[in-house]
Amino acid sequence: MRKDEEWVDLLESFFLKLDGDETMIMEELDGFLTGVIVCPALIMPSLWLPRIWSLTGDPSEESVFEDDEEMNSIIGMIMLHFNSIVMELRDERALYEPLLSIDNITGDILWECWAEGFGRAMAIAPNSWNAIMTSDDAEASAALAGLRRLADFASNERVLPLVLEDRLHETAPGLIGPWVEALNAWRISYSDTAAPPLRAASGKAGRNDPCPCGSGRKYKKCCLN
Repeated sequence: MRKDEEWVDLLESFFLKLDGDETMIMEELDGFLTGVIVCPALIMPSLWLPRIWSLTGDPSEESVFEDDEEMNSIIGMIMLHFNSIVMELRDERALYEPLLSIDNITGDILWECWAEGFGRAMAIAPNSWNAIMTSDDAEASAALAGLRRLADFASNERVLPLVLEDRLHETAPGLIGPWVEALNAWRISYSDTAAPPLRAASGKAGRNDPCPCGSGRKYKKCCLN
């Protein structure tokens, strides 16, 4: 289970330290990385990594890292989490399970942050998802519509009557896994995009070395900025 890995707590501590409205928390990161992985278009890390700390992903914005060592460590752990999702989706023996938290007072499963993260991933290459809706795969089309509905509701772009809202809160946690599996199956069967590669998870990069995010550009001209 991804939630039991040590890097989950370390990343959560890092995100809490940033304390910004645009910065993700761990559940949101899980949904975001999952959206990147199942997207019909291959999205390079140089494009999606900056969007973890900023809605726009503008590389000119001030760095969120204290130094190069912290940046290498955090990016390495994000890649570990990315790889763990890829491996889980490749495992035909188990169903994908989103990383969700539980309200300690009510016991409710909190799925909204995961859905917000998935929505942020969809916004990177929005037109690419149209290929699913225009295909003959009814299961994938329904899955995409469902996840889009969750993302819109979580980001307050969709308002529902109270009865339907209660129903959504009740059913959403159990629907996310099968819907993600359906989108991943579509990507494998229909998309021309190669499966997301496993990325290097550690190793300090020099300023003139290839960026650890996998963009192919030099570190100093990519994530170091």
